[in-house]
Amino acid sequence: MPPQQDHHYQPQQQQAAPEADTRAVNEYRRIVHDFVPDAETMSVGNPGGFLDLCAGDVVRVLEVTASGWAAGMRVDEDWRDIPHPQTGSTAWFPYSFSMAIDR
Repeated sequence: MPPQQDHHYQPQQQQAAPEADTRAVNEYRRIVHDFVPDAETMSVGNPGGFLDLCAGDVVRVLEVTASGWAAGMRVDEDWRDIPHPQTGSTAWFPYSFSMAIDR
């Protein structure tokens, strides 16, 4: 006769909640490579939109994802935010296309 199995519910040890996929920042960065979203990037359907950027543009970064995307806005020569025309606030761009600068 096979051994009798215990079918009582055994709660598993609870795991800590995973860290968020994004981190908040508030930093200024200079764009070092042009970024114009291609059709494949646009097909992601990101409701936040994407920034078209040229090398030399300055952006204020507000959020960075673990996958390497940053949410931010261009700033003008007086360090004022220029809201994205579609979203009215921030939009996404590749964080690796930028370098830290001092304000």
